[in-house]
Amino acid sequence: MFAKNDPYRPSRASYRRNKYVAALLSLLFGGIGINRFYLGHISFGILSLVLCWTFIPALVGILDFFIFLIMSKKKFDKKYNVAYCLDCDDELGTFTDNKYCADCLQDMINKQNSELNAENWNDVYDETGDGMTFTAPKPVQKKKKSKSESLASQSDNIDDVLKEMNALVGLKDVKEEVTTLINFIKIQKERQEAGLKSSSLSYHLVFTGNPGTGKTTVARIISQIYKHLGILEKGHLVETDRSGLIAQYMGQTSIKVNHVVDTALDGILFIDEAYALNLKEDMYGTEAVATLIKRIEDDRENLVVILAGYTAEMKTFIDTNPGFQSRFNRYINFPDYTPAELLEIFEIQCSKADYFLDSSAKEKAAELFSNCYNNRTDSFGNGRFVRNVFENTIENQSNRIATEKKLSKNNLSTITAEDIMLTA
Repeated sequence: MFAKNDPYRPSRASYRRNKYVAALLSLLFGGIGINRFYLGHISFGILSLVLCWTFIPALVGILDFFIFLIMSKKKFDKKYNVAYCLDCDDELGTFTDNKYCADCLQDMINKQNSELNAENWNDVYDETGDGMTFTAPKPVQKKKKSKSESLASQSDNIDDVLKEMNALVGLKDVKEEVTTLINFIKIQKERQEAGLKSSSLSYHLVFTGNPGTGKTTVARIISQIYKHLGILEKGHLVETDRSGLIAQYMGQTSIKVNHVVDTALDGILFIDEAYALNLKEDMYGTEAVATLIKRIEDDRENLVVILAGYTAEMKTFIDTNPGFQSRFNRYINFPDYTPAELLEIFEIQCSKADYFLDSSAKEKAAELFSNCYNNRTDSFGNGRFVRNVFENTIENQSNRIATEKKLSKNNLSTITAEDIMLTA
């Protein structure tokens, strides 16, 4: 049965009648036609009531009792169980497990497709050898906040955020650019409160530089700064790239872009390697860029976008897209870490993991980073490269001391020159 507020509540009976119930009603109440009302024979039921003073309805009821007992369930269903569409109330014929007519079922499938496209279509779209399989949308589960999302609410004030930024290794020019941006925003707000004219400012940014130079980390810090300055309400950071914006099928990229932008509202959308959206003869990328520009304009009050990537590629990407060119006019370049900065990052990673370098290991690590820096290419990994060196180093240390019978705390935590490979 259906609740009264169920939109698919049938206006006519659409339940399965039971032959044993019909038989029992025929035996006990056949004389007054109750069995006929149960079977849906309203006219015969009324006739039985009119003739109830005779023995005819009662005798017919006894006869029906034996007929129903002998009759097979399949034959009973075929004769007495008629189903109706729960939507349009059209008769479906003999009762089956179907609840909707073909037209209503197709309408429901079309509606479901629209809902899937708008939300979690990518998870439930299934193409099989037999055609298309439609499954119910999966319930949306609340995801645990990522580090970049949760840290935005941990800093009590902008001074804490600035301390976090100043604690980063290197990035002197980047820190100066961010400080200049903060000061400019503060002064413009003060001028506005004083009734003076203030310059319009685009908060969107372009980060340029090689991988591993701290672009994502600084983007997270800026999201917190914007929150404390009152520019963004939440100040969270949503990271994505081409794969997170481009859909598998034509016409679905805009849906995917809109979904990502929706999650970034009141925060920052950080698009890494954004130039990958501008490939030649790429209709998917063109659709993504057009949708993104529209959302940047429509949600300019509560959305900040940071585009990141290699310097030359990002300049070409911005210059060839007038919609971006007019909105992204502040560039922050992230230079490669120097050998001394790479060594400092390496020592910090070792310290955080309870390792320390002896003098020979420190000299060899300095030599390694100097050689790699001097022979670096555009794909030089910077901080990521240091992370790889650290992981290789502790693996080598484990192999070196694994055969020792007695391991002291000093043995377990010391990195020697033997553990560092110059070919890392």
